[in-house]
Amino acid sequence: MSRLTVIAVGGRAGSWARAAEEEYCRRLRGWRAELRVAKAAAGPRGPQLEARRIEKLIPPGAALVAADERGESCDSAQFARRLQGWLEAGGAAFVVGGHHGLDDSILERSAARLALAPFTLAHDVARVALLEQCYRAWTILQGHPYHRG
Repeated sequence: MSRLTVIAVGGRAGSWARAAEEEYCRRLRGWRAELRVAKAAAGPRGPQLEARRIEKLIPPGAALVAADERGESCDSAQFARRLQGWLEAGGAAFVVGGHHGLDDSILERSAARLALAPFTLAHDVARVALLEQCYRAWTILQGHPYHRG
């Protein structure tokens, strides 16, 4: 069974976001989807501390994929194919940074950097949007009518 992990830097999401995250993780149970949270760190060494916390949450063998505003864009069908490849190769671990962004060590270690949108998303929205796109990818790969584009 494939393993899909979303690692988010920060605290607990708002109740609306937690409900959406739980729903998408439930829908993705065939991929053993889970959300892990790395505690945010303050101060000038914040990004380095967060990077160490992120590293501890990455499942062994998973391809690390950074959500990065400077990353590449892809449509849902392209994303589904890429996600399928990562899952078949040992799993995928997506990381969404906090207000510092992601430390260079995480960006350099990443198998890919993906832009979630051409504009900045609130942290809770980014987490939910990423999980929704993972679910959309699953529906594309299954030929499910959820994705009609």
